[in-house]
Amino acid sequence: TTSDTGLYDYRVSAHMDEGTWISETYQGYTVDNIVPATPQQFSAELTGADCQLSWQGVTDDDLSHYSIYRDGEHLTDTDGTGYLDADMPYAVELSYYVVAVDIHDNPSQPSEEMIILQVVGDVNGDLTLNVLDLILIVNNILQPDLYPFSEDQFNLADANTDGMVNILDVVLLMNIVLEQNDSLGR
Repeated sequence: TTSDTGLYDYRVSAHMDEGTWISETYQGYTVDNIVPATPQQFSAELTGADCQLSWQGVTDDDLSHYSIYRDGEHLTDTDGTGYLDADMPYAVELSYYVVAVDIHDNPSQPSEEMIILQVVGDVNGDLTLNVLDLILIVNNILQPDLYPFSEDQFNLADANTDGMVNILDVVLLMNIVLEQNDSLGR
């Protein structure tokens, strides 16, 4: 257990035709080099500007935590079977995977890798946030019956993730468009 020091007493006994031989008692430490099971059913889902990661937990008795990696770099550790990455860079392809780690810091094999590209506001699906997306969002706000959004489009348009698509989202998205144009020297 985690409270054990890992120090054990050992003794060897040999049972032979000539009789039984028993060694002196020695002490030694056990070494746990058995890795935990690999997390399964790893998924990544965009929710507005955030990415919700989830997986099926492993049942190893000596599980300590899960380590989450983004683009091959350690992102964070968690005790649960999910994590919300609320610090995603805009319009950058990211890869995620998770490993289980036991109490002796043995990591499992990585889970399946998930690739995510977050383009908040890209309601027309061209992988670019631009004025065309803003026009579609404004049309949806003014006349939702004429310009309905799918659930995915709604989530992309809801830039501030408050559960509504309104002018506040348009302002946030317009700032992103303007920042993109500034960075391109336009």
